[in-house]
Amino acid sequence: KTWTKITDGIDAGHFARVVRADLKRQGLLYAGTEYGMYISFDDGASWKPFQLNLPIVPITDLTIKNDNLIAATQGRSFWLIDDITPLHQLNDNIAKSTIHLYKPMPSYRMNGGDFSFRDGASKTEGKNHPGGVIFHFFVKDTTGAKASLEIMELNGSLIKKYATTPDKKVKEEQLKIKPGMN
Repeated sequence: KTWTKITDGIDAGHFARVVRADLKRQGLLYAGTEYGMYISFDDGASWKPFQLNLPIVPITDLTIKNDNLIAATQGRSFWLIDDITPLHQLNDNIAKSTIHLYKPMPSYRMNGGDFSFRDGASKTEGKNHPGGVIFHFFVKDTTGAKASLEIMELNGSLIKKYATTPDKKVKEEQLKIKPGMN
């Protein structure tokens, strides 16, 4: 008597294996199905595919740890979506905006081993995300766009600047943007 069907948007052949609620955002749900991932922002009233670069594979379990979504798959090991804090911040105003900079998650400056100097990409090990602050931003249309991102101290002094057309005199670094999430 208390069950409600909440599968709108999930393909009828993609039966659910796991559903997890995000504890940091009310109404945010993740579903692992026989054929991949789905996401809901409205307590399951509607779902959208959430595959990103995940292959079409059964998702057998999901968990969230340190604002990272971890998916256990059948036959493809574990997949991580690093930093889901933009999903916590997303709302109707942001979705309708032409540009938005998401608040970054807490980061730490750490020195440590970097094995990126090794030749070739490994086929047997994953790659950690870079150390330091990771900025996520949305740009609706990049046609003719010029943009810059400046990281400042609290007193206003510049730490680092990135620009789509860097000024070599200021030693800015290239900011590459594409339509959608960056």
